[in-house]
Amino acid sequence: MCNLTENIFKTVKERFEEDKRLKEKFNIMIKKEKNCVVGSTNIDVKGGIKGFFNDVCLTVENVVKNVNGEYQSAEIKEGENVDLGIKQAEILDGRFFEVYCYKCLSIAFVRIWLEKGLYIKKKWVSIDVDEILETLWFKE
Repeated sequence: MCNLTENIFKTVKERFEEDKRLKEKFNIMIKKEKNCVVGSTNIDVKGGIKGFFNDVCLTVENVVKNVNGEYQSAEIKEGENVDLGIKQAEILDGRFFEVYCYKCLSIAFVRIWLEKGLYIKKKWVSIDVDEILETLWFKE
């Protein structure tokens, strides 16, 4: 995907690592295998989390828009995060991007959630990317 996962997280880090709204420094996890790349981060914010969430969405969308291909964007107005059948968090807001790169024939799924924990009493912004290299969508 022409390093989409890495580009998203590099851009987010550069844009927000010194942001005064951050509660603490955030870590980014990126894992690579032969045919896939995944990335993830959770960002804790002191205040103004909705504005911060919107800023993150715009930042990620600007990276996605520069892919040589096609993308779809969806707004999520509510949802839930369920792990092993147990609801862990409410999704208060979200953006989802599905991105097809015509140059390297890959697909990526990008999720940005504004979450409220049920057991961890806080709100945070999460960014997750699943990138499939050489997807079968482009096979003839």
